Formats: sequence, structure tokens, C-alpha cells
Amino acid sequence: CIQNVNLAECKNNVSFSKIKKRGNLLSFLGHLRNSIAHGLIYKDGQQIRITDYSFIKPTHFSARGMMDCELFTQILNLIKTNVVEL
Repeated sequence: CIQNVNLAECKNNVSFSKIKKRGNLLSFLGHLRNSIAHGLIYKDGQQIRITDYSFIKPTHFSARGMMDCELFTQILNLIKTNVVEL
């Protein structure tokens, strides 16, 4: 159960309650977006804490985890450099 995920053991790992048909990457990016948009992303030392809540049950996590700040920056830079201008 994602509610019982120990964040101390989650280095560079984000757990989802379920993976949608769109796959792991898009599920991760969707949860990352929600975490940022809803102000649920925090810096904890050299780690970024990511949290997303279920829309249906706001008291339940839909994603939870932590990653190194450097890895988080690399992910954002990948997104930034690969965005297609319309």
C-alpha cells in the first residue's frame, strides 16, 4: 500500500498507487506535474520530496517518493530541451 511507503527508503524512487494505460513515464510526469502544481513538492536537504493525492480520496496518496536534487534538475532539463515549439 502506498500509504505505508517509508520515504527514508525511497531514494530516487517514486511509488504510484496504480499505473495508467499510458505507461510509467507519463504516469510519473503526471504525478510530478500535480505535485508541483498543488505545492506538494519540497526540498529536504539534497532530496526532492514528491507527493500527489488521489482526486477521489484526498486523504490517500496516489504517488509518493524522493529523488536527488541533481536528478530532479536533470529530468527538468530533459523536458525543457525536448519540448517542441508550436
